[in-house]
Amino acid sequence: DEVAIYNDALTGAEVLSNFSGSRVTDDLNAYYTFEDGTAQDYSVNDYHGILEDGASPVTGDTPNGTTALGFDGIDDHVLLDTGPLDGQDSFTVEAWMKLSSANFDSTSDLVSVISAMNSSNIYELQIYVRGDGNIGVIINEELTQGGEYSPSINIIDGQWHQIVLTWNGDSNEEYLYVDGQLTNSSA
Repeated sequence: DEVAIYNDALTGAEVLSNFSGSRVTDDLNAYYTFEDGTAQDYSVNDYHGILEDGASPVTGDTPNGTTALGFDGIDDHVLLDTGPLDGQDSFTVEAWMKLSSANFDSTSDLVSVISAMNSSNIYELQIYVRGDGNIGVIINEELTQGGEYSPSINIIDGQWHQIVLTWNGDSNEEYLYVDGQLTNSSA
C-alpha cells in the first residue's frame, strides 16, 4: 500500500509513529502511496517509478487509503532507479504488504518486498519474505551484510503488515520492525 524511504535510520519511536498513522517527514527521501495507481514519488525529490510486468492498482481493503498495488508474485514489480538510496550511509525502508499462503508454493519460496540493484546487478538492498514467514535482508551483497529473521508476528495471514528496515552505516547496525515492533537487530 505504501513505500517510504528515508535517508537516515529512524528510531523505534518514529517507526511506531508511522505504524500508528502519523507519518514522520524529516529525512523522507521517497514516498509512494500508489493511491493514483502509479508509482509517483510524493516526496520533494521526484523519484518516480514505473509499474512493470502486470503490477496494477487494486481497490478496497487497504490500510492507508483506498488503492494499493497488486502483484502476481512472479514478475510484477515497480521499477525505480537507485536514486532514493544512492550515497546513503544510513537509511530506512518501510513497506506495507499483505501476504497469504496462496502467495507461496512451498515454505522455501520467497517473495521480494523491496530490492535495489546497482549497475553491476549486485543487490544494494533486498528485503524478502519466505513461505515459512522468515524475513530476509541483504544489504550490499558484496559485503554479505544482513540475515534471515523469524519475526514473532505471523505476516502470512492475509492481513496488512508494516515491514521496516533501518540501517545505521556508522555503526553497521540493522533493525527490523514488524507492525511498529522491533523484531530483530544486528546490534
